[in-house]
Amino acid sequence: MIVPTCKEPRCFNPLPCPKHKQERVRQDVKTHEERRFYSSRRWTEASLRHRQHEPLCRLCKAEGRIVPAQQVDHIIPVREGVNPWDETNWQSLCAPCHLKKSRRDQGISERTVRPVTVVYGLSGTGKTTYVRERAKRGDLIVDLDYLFQALSGLSFRDNPECLLPFVASARDAVYERLQRPSEIGRAWIITTDRVAANGLRNRLKAEIIELEVEESVRAQRLASRATA
Repeated sequence: MIVPTCKEPRCFNPLPCPKHKQERVRQDVKTHEERRFYSSRRWTEASLRHRQHEPLCRLCKAEGRIVPAQQVDHIIPVREGVNPWDETNWQSLCAPCHLKKSRRDQGISERTVRPVTVVYGLSGTGKTTYVRERAKRGDLIVDLDYLFQALSGLSFRDNPECLLPFVASARDAVYERLQRPSEIGRAWIITTDRVAANGLRNRLKAEIIELEVEESVRAQRLASRATA
């Protein structure tokens, strides 16, 4: 007689698996509102358009693999109160990556190591504004400009180069602390460094949001900042 076993990797318990049964039930649960949203015609058409614009799995691509995307994911889960139609919060994923991320997202409330979102982009792309509009009370924001201001007492973005070693050390201490349990909601990290963003993806299991704007808009913002 062949006994069916658990489908979780490296688990050979017979079904129903006492170790993974409750976890699987929890992972498969969606609210009525979520089921209605993801089955709607508007979402079906919007997600198709997004996959046409971003046809490859973003997470696989970041690891050097070329894998066609099959689904569209909300980087910050909708259940955390974000606007579900904010396309800057969408990413194309293959089915395995989407399943893996969804399981991780649905386990957030049971983990003590908190989720991390890295917002990356060139100067003038609106990173600080993007985070300010989405961060909630109890969230942690890591931004070199704010750290310079906190450690120098000077105006925002008045960053003496001689203080950079101290600011960088403070930032790195926060990164180290984020790898241990805490009571914060979400950590937001703002950076202009693509290499650093990819490093944080691996180090902190962070989600990456890349912001882009038209060059004319960015130039106008930088000019206004210089005259402020």
